Amino acid sequence: MCDERKQAIRQQARSKRHERREHELAARGLETGAGKGPFSPAESLPCEIHPEGPALMEAWRGLLRSLCLTYADLLPALFLPTPTEPDIRLLFSAVSHCLVPALVGEDGCRLPDPAWVMWDAPSVEALPRPLEILGAPMSPEVLRQADIILLPALAVDEDGTRIGQGGGWYDRALKHARPGAPIVAVIFDDEWSAQPLPRLSHDVCVDAVVTPSGFRILTSDLSFA
Repeated sequence: MCDERKQAIRQQARSKRHERREHELAARGLETGAGKGPFSPAESLPCEIHPEGPALMEAWRGLLRSLCLTYADLLPALFLPTPTEPDIRLLFSAVSHCLVPALVGEDGCRLPDPAWVMWDAPSVEALPRPLEILGAPMSPEVLRQADIILLPALAVDEDGTRIGQGGGWYDRALKHARPGAPIVAVIFDDEWSAQPLPRLSHDVCVDAVVTPSGFRILTSDLSFA
């Protein structure tokens, strides 16, 4: 039953995200590609930052201030957004380097286990797609170097329960996070759940949430302001 609820939540969130991007394209007078399935992880993001991008940047800055973290010497773990995910690309331009998930190896084949690469190109235009070859993957243990970890989600509740894509990548990767490093999910505002979400024993909870309208700290120990 828990898995069925999770899948229903995922399906609803994905549908809303596709509709959001279709409406944005239509508002710009561009072809929506309805029925063509244009929004896949391998799809290129447009050069223009999506409408939520600047607001997510401000929310991210506010969260860092609340946690007494500064950009100086900050090593965050970020992620390369797919076309329907919240557009966090501006966050890359504010740091000199960061960790990002490596999903494929140098041979172009999908990696069976979580791995990371160090990304040090701050230009938004230079950001690759999630499934591009990023370089030689580093072991999952490198995540212990991250000062803060930002990860995608489809829904989050006030207890920090996160609904991901269903592959369990982050549940496995986060086992290597440094104790005390904040784990932060990014979602759209309408993906915040006032009702408890289903959680399994292996699910890793998040400490905070960033949305276009701001941020929420869910773990009291993280609030140092």
